[in-house]
Amino acid sequence: MTAARAALAASTTGLVAWLVKAVAIGIAGGLDRSPLEGPLFLLGLLAGAVAAPIVMIAVQTVVVAVLPASVGWVEHEAGLWLAAGAFVVAALVVHRARVSPGRR
Repeated sequence: MTAARAALAASTTGLVAWLVKAVAIGIAGGLDRSPLEGPLFLLGLLAGAVAAPIVMIAVQTVVVAVLPASVGWVEHEAGLWLAAGAFVVAALVVHRARVSPGRR
């Protein structure tokens, strides 16, 4: 299995787990009322933890292929910066959604 397939599989598993968790919460009538909530959250979290390093490797590979070799150490670090930036943006989106759930 290639890194891209593994990242896609892990990301899809996490997404599906959290979508099913949301449905289970809705059916149960709210948070902490469904016995599936905890296990599905953990499955999604584990899938994300598996996908994250694979995504970082994929981003690093793309950056190394795009940047010229003359940039030296920046070539090796740029992928990490890009991946870390993507994770920060994702964390900010999640944080914003949790801080103001009623403002949509």
